[in-house]
Amino acid sequence: MKKTVARMLLLACILTMLVCESSSSAEYTDCTKCHVTKPYLKGKVLHPAVEMGCSVCHPDAHKKDTKNPLGLASDVPQLCFMCHDSKTFSDKVIHAPVAAGICTTCHSPHSSDNGKLLRSPVPKLCYTCHEKFDNKYVHAPVAAGMCLTCHTPHAGRNEALLLKPLKETCVQCHQQVLKEEHVIAGGHPLFLEHDPLRKGKEFTCISCHNPHASDSIRLFRYKVEGTNQSMLCNYCHKM
Repeated sequence: MKKTVARMLLLACILTMLVCESSSSAEYTDCTKCHVTKPYLKGKVLHPAVEMGCSVCHPDAHKKDTKNPLGLASDVPQLCFMCHDSKTFSDKVIHAPVAAGICTTCHSPHSSDNGKLLRSPVPKLCYTCHEKFDNKYVHAPVAAGMCLTCHTPHAGRNEALLLKPLKETCVQCHQQVLKEEHVIAGGHPLFLEHDPLRKGKEFTCISCHNPHASDSIRLFRYKVEGTNQSMLCNYCHKM
């Protein structure tokens, strides 16, 4: 029994020496000899950096003293910016997780079953941070999970990370409002400089309508009982 234990200890020492020697070698590139990589690479979409070799991102993986965790060449997001243009993620309005540099919160660094290496499909991914819209009435593109039809996920020039200014966003689908009288004879103004109920905001479509969901008909922003649409007018036009 003692001889068996001694042999096992000797074998463990030899293996340790071999691994250390291999790990310090610049030619050591086969990570699969020690690391089980299959769980990280089982997704349908593989990060191109992985195909280039683990050492592209983990050059210091076998050094005793490394500045960054897991032997990374740099910390995230600077590591990502080695390939991805940082200007793409910097603009007037920046998505909070992008500003915080937590790329891997939304994206898997190795592989995924979702496009863009997303950890979950949209809109499920969005709802990990944003409250799900479960009101009585839900805007059709919201119900269909088409968040990225209106919003950019990283950074942009427009409020609420809209791909286009609000005035242009709504009329992409609702073009008829520009051609017909809106609400009243003569037409209610669609766009004004000031919103009487939202200080510092312009009067636009979302002054009356919630762009995501509402408990009132026609996605009205304010409470309307039943089909009595005239109730909405009273919020601005006091009788």
